[in-house]
Amino acid sequence: MAIILVSIHQMDQHDNRHLGTVVHRESRMNAVIVGPIERLKDLIGCELSVEYELTTIDSVDIDLPENDEVSGIYAIEPDRVIIDGRVHMITEIDENFAFVDVYIQNGADFLSITTDDVPRLPKLDSRIRIKGHGLIVFPTFT
Repeated sequence: MAIILVSIHQMDQHDNRHLGTVVHRESRMNAVIVGPIERLKDLIGCELSVEYELTTIDSVDIDLPENDEVSGIYAIEPDRVIIDGRVHMITEIDENFAFVDVYIQNGADFLSITTDDVPRLPKLDSRIRIKGHGLIVFPTFT
């Protein structure tokens, strides 16, 4: 299941960032939705493939036991979420910094974080759980 855009509200002074409500696996949450407002309005009620970003990452648990059943995004407070998925790819920039792409199996969506956000470099294809707030959604427009 992908994310469903439930509502969108244009933010003053922002052309491409809007407040919205999304649902992922029955978990309803607020988010900033990125894209042209007119195109986004046409997507209300539709399932969307998206990429995610978090304004702040509070904690990251890495190399967890495999459990694809819990893969997804879950609201834990009005502006806080848990993202559970698998380490899909690690792009090392130098010996101290890398991008970690997290694949969310139950949504076919991605979140990218950096090694600044994790206690140590996770293993490729291992399960990872990220707690944070300020969910930002980037729909994939066709």
